[in-house]
Amino acid sequence: MPIRCSAVALVTATMTALLLTGCSAQQTDPTGGTPTPTATATTPIPDPGAPAAYDNACDGKQAILSGEHVKRSIDHCDAVAVTAAGSTITIGETGSLVVEGSDNTITVASVDSVMLLGSNNTVRVESGTPQVDDQGAGNTVR
Repeated sequence: MPIRCSAVALVTATMTALLLTGCSAQQTDPTGGTPTPTATATTPIPDPGAPAAYDNACDGKQAILSGEHVKRSIDHCDAVAVTAAGSTITIGETGSLVVEGSDNTITVASVDSVMLLGSNNTVRVESGTPQVDDQGAGNTVR
């Protein structure tokens, strides 16, 4: 029995020592010199005020047209979202148009689907008849 108790005590002491070894908060320099800082690579933080690549321009797939009481124009773009207010927007061909703003006059050459989430927008489609989902108020699509 004494051998078993000694073995348990030895294992416990060894485990405690191993666990406490990782808890050291201070590292010492074996040469006794002053620590020197090391350079590390940093990732630049994007400017939160900078416009996204697709803000008021098409990045090849999507565009967001924004602003108040402005004129915006964009050629062909797969998907266009309008978050403007009181603006005049001209769009070439697009697959989908989402209008979140209000009081806009939007002319689009052709569009497959229009979703209206804002209010008092007028959307004029020059060619074709899009699917329309009007969840806003006072909107017109012709």
